[in-house]
Amino acid sequence: MKIVTTECKGSSTAFGTLNADIRPMLEQTASTPADHERAERLSYAALRAITRIDETHAKTPLRANIAVVDDVLNSGKHFKVAQDLLSQRFPGTPVIGIFVARCIRSDSVVDVDVRSDP
Repeated sequence: MKIVTTECKGSSTAFGTLNADIRPMLEQTASTPADHERAERLSYAALRAITRIDETHAKTPLRANIAVVDDVLNSGKHFKVAQDLLSQRFPGTPVIGIFVARCIRSDSVVDVDVRSDP
C-alpha cells in the first residue's frame, strides 16, 4: 500500500515529471499471511492493532489530499485501516482510495480498448 499526497514536487522517479509525493507511510508491526491464503481471515481489529504510521515519513507537511493506493482482492479492509489511521493522525485532510483490481479468467480472453477520446 502506498500513500500519495497531491500538490508539490514529486519524490518518485516512477512518476517522472508528474507532481506526486509518494511515501511509504504505513507499516505493519507483524507479518501476516494474505487473507486469501488463510483459513480464517484477519479481522479489522487485529489488522488495525498491528498497523501504524511511520512517523519518519509524516514529519514533512502533507498536501491538501491523501490518496491511498492499494489492491482489492476481497473486502477493502486494508484501505479502511489506512483511512482510519490517516484520518486520526491528519484530521481534516481528506483520505481517498485508488484501487487496482484484477480478475483472472481461465476460460476466456478479454480484449480491452483503452482510449482517451470517445
